[in-house]
Amino acid sequence: MTRERWLREMPADQFVLVAERGGEVVGFSGGGPARGEPGMGEVYAIYLLAEHQGLGIGRALMRESARRLHAAGLRGLLVWVLRENAPARAFYERLGGVAEREKEDAVYGGSSDAPRLPVIETGYVWKDTAPLRGR
Repeated sequence: MTRERWLREMPADQFVLVAERGGEVVGFSGGGPARGEPGMGEVYAIYLLAEHQGLGIGRALMRESARRLHAAGLRGLLVWVLRENAPARAFYERLGGVAEREKEDAVYGGSSDAPRLPVIETGYVWKDTAPLRGR
């Protein structure tokens, strides 16, 4: 499914937030109910252009994502990150996330027709998002 089609057909319990600066899209986050974790919310993806990192935009996206999930009755939050992505892991830890789980997954190696490459992902958890929502 293409991203455009997914956005058009997004289930009502999911969301996408877009961050703009000066009329330019500089980042986004998307989330909804956690996959395989009843009662938990998940940020499925969050991305911010490198030149806009360190300005509080990523924190604002995480805060608003946590607020949306909480409003939907989802009290906890989960986000998966590549284990080797030290800057992203440090970001989640600064926001109060705790690395509680790992899983093996696979990603495409450069193009959709390339072989899938194994990766290890770390799951960061907020059992209570109140501090994150209040930042």
